[in-house]
Amino acid sequence: QSVIVAGGTISANTFVVDDNNVLLSFTATNTGNIVNLVASSSQACAGTASGAVTGPCYVGYDSPSLLVNSSGTITSGSAGIQVLSGLSDGASVSGFGISNLGSVAGATYGIQMLAGATLTGGVTNSGVISSSGTAIKLSSATIIGGISNRAGASITGAAGLGIVINAASSVDGITNAGYIGGITNAGSLVANTALKVSGGTIAGGVNNSGLIAGLAGNAISISGSSALVTVNNSVTGSIIGGINGSASVNNSGLWALQTLSGAGGTIVGGSVTNASISGNYTQASTGTLQIGVKGSNGSGTLAGNYSTLNVAGTATFASGTTINVVMNNSNPVFAGGSLIGVVTASAITDPLLNITDNSALIDFTETPGGSSTINLMAVAANGCTGTVTGAVTGPCLVAYDSPSLQVAPAGVITSSTAGIEVLSGLSNGAS
Repeated sequence: QSVIVAGGTISANTFVVDDNNVLLSFTATNTGNIVNLVASSSQACAGTASGAVTGPCYVGYDSPSLLVNSSGTITSGSAGIQVLSGLSDGASVSGFGISNLGSVAGATYGIQMLAGATLTGGVTNSGVISSSGTAIKLSSATIIGGISNRAGASITGAAGLGIVINAASSVDGITNAGYIGGITNAGSLVANTALKVSGGTIAGGVNNSGLIAGLAGNAISISGSSALVTVNNSVTGSIIGGINGSASVNNSGLWALQTLSGAGGTIVGGSVTNASISGNYTQASTGTLQIGVKGSNGSGTLAGNYSTLNVAGTATFASGTTINVVMNNSNPVFAGGSLIGVVTASAITDPLLNITDNSALIDFTETPGGSSTINLMAVAANGCTGTVTGAVTGPCLVAYDSPSLQVAPAGVITSSTAGIEVLSGLSNGAS
């Protein structure tokens, strides 16, 4: 097939031809003024690896699954396994995506998901995936079916680089009963339980600057771990759902003890989930701990109707850090109501909390709970709402409990920030 036709002479004699095909290879020939591409059968490793194999072994649309047998050993100076761009629908064709029972080792990557690659059927590791770089790397790629690291298996890269999920990449869950040398997420890790550790170890911790969310309430669940897992949530990171088990948490971003409506969805207003960690909790000045409250006509103060965080160790809140209370649209809390034990710990340091909410008529203040408890009490807000007839200092608020704002002809709102703020949730002024 002629791909370049020139009126004059084409001087290049050597071409590098890349493609997303596993079973075919292309070579380019120059006839002088025409460059032709010729397809031939590929000799690349694909499908099944048994015995010693030099990688990369490939997964692509035309060979969408790879089985590494227990006798299989893949070694490579670059990537042990490459998943090419396009849809590799292993789940439909073979019932799995990548299944490793042996050993996969690459100098740069153990498994590399190239940009634009989608693998269905997931990655199941019952052997060893290793690299002096990153063991499993996603770059603008998607794994459907998750990553499962089974008991006795290991995923090991350079420090903290066991699994790296870059921005614009997604994995629908990670389960670990073996050893993972760290998880770094700048993309999306969303599942019923996004990360589930059952008797395994994550030696390099979990470092999140993207989204980790649990659709069923738990974002991260750690049970039977041989060592405490440290979860670091950066300024740009969001964790939606509880973290439960053998963990310490350092939060500089958003940790919402609520649920997500679905993959690609939003936080469900007034949804509630709880967290209990065996280590310590630290929240930086940039961090937000978001609490959900449900119920109606004041019942949100009942136990189980609001989110709680229990810390077996210490809880340290930097001065000016935020606790945000997000309520449903049924007046779950009235002025005078209290949320008892929103945070409990062996010892709490919270010099000056910034407490915010999504109500126009209610504010929250911290009330004495000793040195080991944070309690929040609802008080009537004094802000501008409803109707403005004269000169007022804003911001004036619109929210679920005051869903409309009318500024009369004589009304003047001035503010050093926003004149009018519409808070999170449904402000159903039309109804």
